[in-house]
Amino acid sequence: MFMLKFLLILFIIFYVIYKAFGFLMKSVLRSAQNQQREHYQNQHSSNHKKAPNSNLNIEYVPKENRDHNSNFKGGDYVDYEEVK
Repeated sequence: MFMLKFLLILFIIFYVIYKAFGFLMKSVLRSAQNQQREHYQNQHSSNHKKAPNSNLNIEYVPKENRDHNSNFKGGDYVDYEEVK
């Protein structure tokens, strides 16, 4: 009888520790995920804007990138042979 009580108490203690550890790990991972999401949104929010009352996202292209693309005159033609 004593052994049965001991095993039951031991099982209950391990079960409570298991549930508490699972709860703590979920909360830690959830907070880390929220921090990562906030970091990503803060990092990329300067390049994206949301149109008012819309689901449309507007991406900002800096002026230096637009000027660089407009100066492109084309590349060299490269002849190739198809290998079978």
